[in-house]
Amino acid sequence: MDRRHDQEAVHELIECAVRADLTCPADAWLTAMEVGRLQSDPLFTSEPDERQIAKVAQVVAQLEYLADYGAPEEPNDVNYLHHGVWEVKVARYRVGYFDTDGHGLDNPKRKINEYEEPASDDRFWFYPVLAPVLRLTHGFTKTEQKTHPREIELARKIRTEDLRHDQS
Repeated sequence: MDRRHDQEAVHELIECAVRADLTCPADAWLTAMEVGRLQSDPLFTSEPDERQIAKVAQVVAQLEYLADYGAPEEPNDVNYLHHGVWEVKVARYRVGYFDTDGHGLDNPKRKINEYEEPASDDRFWFYPVLAPVLRLTHGFTKTEQKTHPREIELARKIRTEDLRHDQS
């Protein structure tokens, strides 16, 4: 059973997380990528970078799929990072995200590590059911085998600041 198709659109909203200084790093990253002008990208060549434009369209499509079905299209489209923060990935491009009720509730959803139904053919058994709102932390280009700890820490900080913002 593939639970992705057993329910209506799961997430009501995908939006960018807000930092304590009211900036939205994911929005800035997505905007720069959409016009091919993300100069911090190690693969950047010249403006406009058509590769960036194409890849960000794929990132957005994956996020929309998550919103509609509640799980990634393919199991390797996402990675669990830390403390309820996940990343959607397209090639070397990543966008961190987490789920929230939209009111600042801190209820991090972690990767499910134990397969509970051996007879099930659900390829997404590891992916938890997330809250109705997905918040994007920031985007980055992965340059190493593993996601760099500074990117994980930044995503965690943005998540914490965003949840506090909801509570205020």
